[in-house]
Amino acid sequence: MNIVYQGSFLREGLQQLGHRVFPVSFARDRTLDEQVDAACADPDFVLIELWGDTNLPTGLSESRHRLVAHCIDSPLNEYWISELGKVFDDLFVDQLSSVAALTREGLRAVWLPVCVSESAFRQPARKEHAIAFVGRFSPERVKRLNIVTALRRRYLVYVAEGVSVAGMADIFARSRIVLNENLFSGLTLRVLQGMASGSPVLTEANAAGVDDFFRDGIHLVAYTPSTLLEKAGQLLADDDASQAIASAGQEACRAGHTSRRRAEELLAALAANAARNARRDQPVRRLAEARAFARLCQRYGGLLSPARRTARNLLQDGGNVAGEAACLLGDMEAWRGRAEEAIRLYFLALRQGHVFPAALKLALLFLQAGDTRRARRLLDTGRPALAENVETAGNEADSSPEAILLHMAETCFARGRVFYPGWLKPLGDPVPETALEVALMAWKRGPSARILDMLLRCADACALEGQMLPYLLEAVRRGFATDAHIVRTAQAAERLYNQDLARSVLDAFRKQGRARRQQALADRLFRQSDPAHGQRAGQEKTP
Repeated sequence: MNIVYQGSFLREGLQQLGHRVFPVSFARDRTLDEQVDAACADPDFVLIELWGDTNLPTGLSESRHRLVAHCIDSPLNEYWISELGKVFDDLFVDQLSSVAALTREGLRAVWLPVCVSESAFRQPARKEHAIAFVGRFSPERVKRLNIVTALRRRYLVYVAEGVSVAGMADIFARSRIVLNENLFSGLTLRVLQGMASGSPVLTEANAAGVDDFFRDGIHLVAYTPSTLLEKAGQLLADDDASQAIASAGQEACRAGHTSRRRAEELLAALAANAARNARRDQPVRRLAEARAFARLCQRYGGLLSPARRTARNLLQDGGNVAGEAACLLGDMEAWRGRAEEAIRLYFLALRQGHVFPAALKLALLFLQAGDTRRARRLLDTGRPALAENVETAGNEADSSPEAILLHMAETCFARGRVFYPGWLKPLGDPVPETALEVALMAWKRGPSARILDMLLRCADACALEGQMLPYLLEAVRRGFATDAHIVRTAQAAERLYNQDLARSVLDAFRKQGRARRQQALADRLFRQSDPAHGQRAGQEKTP
């Protein structure tokens, strides 16, 4: 086969299988077909690895070639992959969780985990480090820092950032334990690189997809917040058992996780059309490409002009995606701070029948301008189209900004727009359309127990409970946290490997819990004996 390929993971394997691989590095100022034709006159398919800030050419939606995408760190990039995937013919993701996430977006995807090259494997080496971790540290990686801090209280931990792949393999080979922490739940490259190095891997338990290939205690060692120090100590204390795990892990990695093995799996899936998506209508493909490029610019920077130009053309064509094109144009104007032009475009989207996002975003802009009356009226007018059977949070007559935002969050949640885990917007977004982001807007205006409950619902749906710890702690400090919230605070701290904080919260809860419950009972008895209580009973709900 002739394969035009932008990426790194599968090149070695495809070449070992005898295929001709034409490496490219796409430029953004030329179309895909122009650059593919310059590399290979007649490729069987074009394979592109999609990372966060991958260089992508224009004209993907108009390509005549079979386009195959392999999405790397897919949970972190679902926000834009869910759009760009609509212009690819075959879609592969490196993390199991993204298969279901993209299915909900109407996309068929096949799980194709990352892999290691032959150069990643190492012979037994002299151990220089007790425990080694290679990876980035940032404010979003709180759990990672807590894990390393906890281990350093008892053991020597070597940490490295910004090293090459070869350098990472060398560090792992010279370590008695390779430590892995998951930014998202899944089978990560660090686990496979650690196994290939010939050292035992100590990784977080219950990561999605790991148990499909490896057994705890045989190929690697899995830890939890309560067993981290114990498992590390056992590996360091028993060299024979540690080496047995390292050898079994390396053997399993070589047998099933090399570039050649992954290339075989990719080609088999392509032959069976297992990852194939039917080509959508051309306007739908063009809109999807424009949305994806706009979201990439919002996340990583760059020029919005290509996405804006495509959206304007689609709006002028007046086809079945005109309303969505108007809404996308409104988004880009809102990101630039041009609220009046964004409002005009959102109303145009409404008239074109694109109700839910346009009405939601209009209400958000009206709220930011202080016009709560128009925001509430817009939501009431569009309620049937926004969502059916949405339980309104609180009193319908409450037109405070916090109540309106909370209702918007409920609406987004009911439509399945909860959040895209791991995706960050450094510059913020004045017009989000996910429940968690809208609930956070409500929290910033006026934190409350109701809003906290909404945040926790979103976190539970997206496996982000640990990220809720700052909001739980603020609720405790402000005094409106319930007993259930306090218990959740301790649980979140424990899941972030902050055992000291978890114990402190639980100790305080045990000391104060009895008094809190007694006070709550006294308050309830007082309300029942209050003559005015009976007049309000029909309007109030007991929490």
